[in-house]
Amino acid sequence: MCILILRRSDAEPLTDEALKNSYDNNDDSCGFSYVNTDHLGVQRLKTHKYMDYEPFLAKLRRCEAIAPDSNFLIHFRIATSGVLSTHNQHPFQVNKHCVGAHNGVLHKARKDPYKKDNDTRMFIKDTIQKLPQGWDENPVILELLEDYIGTNKFAFLYDDNQYLILNDSLGSWQNRCWYSNTSYKRKKYVYKKPQTAVATRIIPRTWRHTSVECDFCGTKIIANTGRAFDVFGACELYCKACATRSLECGAAKPSEEITVDDWLVYTNSPPATSFHYGSKGTGDDVPSNWM
Repeated sequence: MCILILRRSDAEPLTDEALKNSYDNNDDSCGFSYVNTDHLGVQRLKTHKYMDYEPFLAKLRRCEAIAPDSNFLIHFRIATSGVLSTHNQHPFQVNKHCVGAHNGVLHKARKDPYKKDNDTRMFIKDTIQKLPQGWDENPVILELLEDYIGTNKFAFLYDDNQYLILNDSLGSWQNRCWYSNTSYKRKKYVYKKPQTAVATRIIPRTWRHTSVECDFCGTKIIANTGRAFDVFGACELYCKACATRSLECGAAKPSEEITVDDWLVYTNSPPATSFHYGSKGTGDDVPSNWM
């Protein structure tokens, strides 16, 4: 759900393919922020948000040309809460010197009673904007924030062209660009009818008592809250948000409309994240070391 990108000023502009893949996989809206220096040498943050890809790309390329020394904070959204409009598109203004963008679902964030603002807007309003001055230079506060947001990722861009990433290690750096996930690499899923023997993920018994991560966004899935999906003939596990999105856009097909629990094949030995590809079943079609 969503992809967040931080392109450093010393990096090459993102390729059209990477940008298009990012949008195709996260196509509810898109936006970016950068630092613009005026004729007096004053640096100001500029943010542009769009519902469609073409005007976004045209504006991004123009801004890259006029601000070659700026870092760029880029975000493509899949809506999980709040209205579907540029109002809820990232990056958001944190204060006059900083903007921020987010990837993930902030389950601990206060819900907007009017269902207008998304979780990121609410979290910035209720938490980030109420932190003491200098919070972003305080290692204790940063550690507490990362622990609080869990597997979510945040990136902030400042008008002095500095940046800050929360949970940097949960994303990846490629050619001086930081990506919150890998949806910039792959084209949008097109479901293909599986062959007779459908490959499925076989999950150990311990999954019931721990958690696994969504195969799409990386959010932790607690037992019985995910969905099993057939993607290119292999079973993937999605959280509720990604499952809903996949159904709507036709990216994946529910595995015979059954729940994750129906795909469990029990074992005592492998860790909770282990898996084995085989046919659906309860024992006869799996290796002997699986119960």
